[in-house]
Amino acid sequence: MLAGAATDLSVLGRFPMPKQLLGSMTRGMNAFVPWSIEREGSALHVHITGPMVEQWDALMNGIHDHLKPRPLAIHLPSRIEGGTETDAVRLTVLWEALGALGIPLLPPPA
Repeated sequence: MLAGAATDLSVLGRFPMPKQLLGSMTRGMNAFVPWSIEREGSALHVHITGPMVEQWDALMNGIHDHLKPRPLAIHLPSRIEGGTETDAVRLTVLWEALGALGIPLLPPPA
């Protein structure tokens, strides 16, 4: 668990990025974005399709931006259909970071 994570929402912006995932955020901006974040009442719904490749920083920043007001729950998939091995690792990191904030994580509604 990250020390102080329960009160420090900026933890989502501090992930080390493998060099192969770093890239210009402007490259491919007109391309399909494989994720979305929606607030429904007091919960966040995070939708992700794969492959994510250079979208992880943008997704994490988007989640960080939606943490105020603090959601009572976050619906987040546990796996990404069509995702890569790197996507699976990054999703695990995201689950751990959000879990460290003390926000309940739930599967997407059926």
